[in-house]
Amino acid sequence: MKILLANIGNRNITFQNQPYFTTVGDTKKVSFRDWTKQLLEDYENIKNQLDINIINPLVKGKSRALVIYLFYSDQTEYDPEKTNKDTIFEAKLMKKILIDKYDYKEGDINVKHVEAKMIDNAALTRYYRKAILSIRRKHSDATFVVCDAGGTAQQKMALKIMAEFMFDTHQFEVKYLEDNKLISDVDLDEYRSIINTEQAIKLLHNGNYTAASELLDYSGIDSFHKGKDWKKKIFAHTYFRFYAYTHLAKANANSLGNINNIHLKNYKNKIPDFDLNDLDKIIEKGKIIKLTDYLHKAEFLYNIKQYSQSVLAFAQFYEFFFDNYLEKLFGKATIKKVLSGENTALTIFENKVKELCQEELKTCENRYNGFKIMPTSLAIKCMIAKKSGNKIISGIAKTLSPHIDFTDDGFDKNGYINKLRNKIAHSGLFLTEANLKKKGSAFFYQDLLQNTLKIFNFKNGNPFIELNDIIEKNLRQ
Repeated sequence: MKILLANIGNRNITFQNQPYFTTVGDTKKVSFRDWTKQLLEDYENIKNQLDINIINPLVKGKSRALVIYLFYSDQTEYDPEKTNKDTIFEAKLMKKILIDKYDYKEGDINVKHVEAKMIDNAALTRYYRKAILSIRRKHSDATFVVCDAGGTAQQKMALKIMAEFMFDTHQFEVKYLEDNKLISDVDLDEYRSIINTEQAIKLLHNGNYTAASELLDYSGIDSFHKGKDWKKKIFAHTYFRFYAYTHLAKANANSLGNINNIHLKNYKNKIPDFDLNDLDKIIEKGKIIKLTDYLHKAEFLYNIKQYSQSVLAFAQFYEFFFDNYLEKLFGKATIKKVLSGENTALTIFENKVKELCQEELKTCENRYNGFKIMPTSLAIKCMIAKKSGNKIISGIAKTLSPHIDFTDDGFDKNGYINKLRNKIAHSGLFLTEANLKKKGSAFFYQDLLQNTLKIFNFKNGNPFIELNDIIEKNLRQ
């Protein structure tokens, strides 16, 4: 079954083969609303002189729709000073004409009041969404034709956009008509592309790269580095960098060719964006960049008020930091044996911790009942890092230590970042701005994040903010 959806305007009927503006003349002594009301009242006497206009090719022949929905205006409630062009009486006239002259039945013609101001884009969009949903439910197996003529420009756009998003692509088409002739199909791909692009841009600025990639139809994103599309590659690089898929972030950066952006250049060449102070002698540069990306992600999410996700990213930062320092200090093989519970390795680990953290351990043993040196303990890792001769490593550890449970200087009044992280990750805690201001909740997190950022003193700001701006610019070209 084919169903026609059509907005109607001031040229959808003729009287004595003339539309309204010709019949009335330039002076427009009578409004379109009043003109059509008079015609309706005198219908039986003049019906042979009336006809429909514009939609004619869609109600006869091979293109004939079996059911018709006509959307009319009545601005009495919505815009009382603009009722002169209302199509309420025209809709009733058209229904009569279609039944009398085009062999339609009463139930085939549906006239629908557009319950919105005729130039209010938002209200019109809401109305057509609701109307199309209702029609789609009623005619689930039908195909639809949208007439791209009649009504205000805002009406036409709202109807087309909502049709595009609420019907499957194979379920509808849009026809442009002029002088009662079918001129062309309307290609809606451009509308969809523009709308999807703008929505995707909003999503990426909110850190939702997965949803943005779906809107952009970026399927096969893990192979973009093999292609030639620069736009896709820069998106894929940022996407994988944000989600810490390092090998794919590298692959896309390496495939970009000559790069002017400092964040991309640094990533490609493994150049951290701060003064290293020999940090690269302890942790390799590639891991340093991954480490700082976690911190940049935490800052980025904090700035867009996604506080819970920011804390989780910050936890990834300090866990990655402590694990890599510990691995460097003891050796990867030893740490693996320690974590597996091998006695000899555990003894070596415990003795080294006692050697490095003698004063800290004494404080902890006095403060905490049953305190033990555990290789998985965040507090132990932090206290070990505090003893590092590298200023950056010890600086990070000293900044974090008061906010980690079971360290020598950790106190509940400071707020524990690891406990906050666990509540978010395991209990679904959702942080609000109020939580960050309320003592005893997450009040400490803003200062902890900012103090950690100060240790690095990054030269070029947050890469995710700048990369998103580059993606946005390219998507709009």
